Amino acid sequence: MKTHTHPINPADLPPNHELRNKPLREVGAFVRDRRFGRWLDTRDMRIGKSTFNELGKVWIDCNEWRIVL
Repeated sequence: MKTHTHPINPADLPPNHELRNKPLREVGAFVRDRRFGRWLDTRDMRIGKSTFNELGKVWIDCNEWRIVL
């Protein structure tokens, strides 16, 4: 896998992409509530066990996502 200099938004990837189908904490995903400015590391959160594709609508609509490789 290539190293990226810019974060990747998993929502921009096709649904079958490997980064959308591995647990968030394994792919280096961060989440930020749209109302707040602080990015949270999913390794420290229960949601980190889920894949991006498993997230409910609220997690997608109310938050910004990035994967840092």
